[in-house]
Amino acid sequence: MSERAMPWGAWSGSDSLHDLGGVDGTPIAALDTIARLAAQACGAPIAAIVMVDAAGHRFKGVHGLPADLRELPRGPGLCEHTLTAGQLEVTDASKDPRFARDPMVAGEAGVRHFAGCAMARAGNQRVGTLFVADRGPGQLDEVAAASLRDFADLSMAFVDAQARHARAADRLARYEREVDAAARVLGAIRQRAFIADAGCYATVPATLFGGDVVSAQTLADGSIAFLVGDVTGHDLGAALLTPLVLESFARQSGAATDFAAMLRALNAELAAALPSGNFVAGIVGHLDAARRRLRVWNGGLPRALYVSAAGEVRATFASMHLPLGIQSALLFDATFVEHVCEQPGYLAVCTDGVVEAMDASGTMFGTRRLVEFLAEMGPAPEPGRLLERVRAHATRALDDDATLYLLELGRPPNDG
Repeated sequence: MSERAMPWGAWSGSDSLHDLGGVDGTPIAALDTIARLAAQACGAPIAAIVMVDAAGHRFKGVHGLPADLRELPRGPGLCEHTLTAGQLEVTDASKDPRFARDPMVAGEAGVRHFAGCAMARAGNQRVGTLFVADRGPGQLDEVAAASLRDFADLSMAFVDAQARHARAADRLARYEREVDAAARVLGAIRQRAFIADAGCYATVPATLFGGDVVSAQTLADGSIAFLVGDVTGHDLGAALLTPLVLESFARQSGAATDFAAMLRALNAELAAALPSGNFVAGIVGHLDAARRRLRVWNGGLPRALYVSAAGEVRATFASMHLPLGIQSALLFDATFVEHVCEQPGYLAVCTDGVVEAMDASGTMFGTRRLVEFLAEMGPAPEPGRLLERVRAHATRALDDDATLYLLELGRPPNDG
């Protein structure tokens, strides 16, 4: 009988296994494969990869052992000595009083020759062993012994990688739950802020969270105030700012009589409240339906379109200003463009994501297609159907949120 032992740091299995996510007796097919390859490399009929915790030995990869040998209780034995020594070889364990009662020696497996290496993590934290064994006496040559060490390192690398993957999957699952909860909360806040008694709209966010905003309300005098905006950025960062924008507009416009003054107050409030570098490209409008007078201020959005019921573009409102929240009160220009809506129709306001949606060749959806589809839909277009056309055109994912707002024009109140 011979034994070789090599010191290899102190065992700290139970502590080290904690951040591996725990170990049970469930086999892992990849570790079965590594055990089989280790057995072949060492010329042995038996091999196993065993993880050790405070409760016992867990056989995670097995070759040549009985199928029901998946767990053993802790106690003096071959694996325990391997953990202590770091590397252990015994030519005939049945003749060694330390190992003669080991279940692998005294039991059905009938192990005699045993050679094992501890599996160590960074800092020499030992969490398990890889061993090869035979039912007769034997001894590894230097090449086989080196291969055994290599397979132990490989097994440890695999277990570490699997643990990292499990932790990443757990973090991702938690993140997805948090994102879903945040989306529901933001959706509820935005729904309360949007007063849907004037016009209709549809929106398709480029990601789970959208940074486009729409708010419209009928004022005490029967006129309508509306805002369509695109908050700087994408995803959660932009979405978190949308309630601020919606609530500010609702508050400023709700009691406004001078809309130029209202717009200046809105710009000043957003400039003070938005984080540095953030702004709102937007269209602010006011419709006096009784007098069929429309006033539009465009700061950074695609041109708004006054389209007749026959599908003809009667007027356009191009961007003539910087977005909201950029300029100081001294520089800000609150001049509205006014238009008298002589024919029944509607105002179409969209964000960049509509006209800039691209197909596979890089061709944008563009204003021309927008006008064509509006004409096809007749006097009562549906914004949701048009955005379906936009998504069909955009064969690749949308790069920006797409929103379309429609407001009926040129028809006095109570005009059947």
